[in-house]
Amino acid sequence: MDLQVNGKCVKVFETQYTSKKDGQKHLKHHFVIEVQDGQFVKKICFTVMDDERWSKMGVVEGGTYNVSFEVSSREYNGNYYTDVNAWRAVRVDSHPQNTPTPTSMPMQARAQQPQQTQQPVSGGYQQQQNSNDLPF
Repeated sequence: MDLQVNGKCVKVFETQYTSKKDGQKHLKHHFVIEVQDGQFVKKICFTVMDDERWSKMGVVEGGTYNVSFEVSSREYNGNYYTDVNAWRAVRVDSHPQNTPTPTSMPMQARAQQPQQTQQPVSGGYQQQQNSNDLPF
């Protein structure tokens, strides 16, 4: 079964090192995608176990991705544990794969970026551009 979701990456966690019963060490990568589901926003935490696959994905915070994944559950002592394993993430926004995003840029570079301006609206109230907030 092939599952896919489109969304914005809101968090990339540091690499975790795990070891299996046979003594082999593995790298485990996690990232969170925020998905708009109707009027609600949902967050999904994905796991990538293969270091080579992770480096090919190039996932960075702020990017919009189409993520292909599989869901699996396993039982341990009567409890079930579910994993959401990403096997492909393709960036779908207009940024090239290696372009730094505002969250990955140094603080000085972010300070030089233009700030959003407020525009007057009828009735004398001001509303921020690209804002989803209600005016009250």
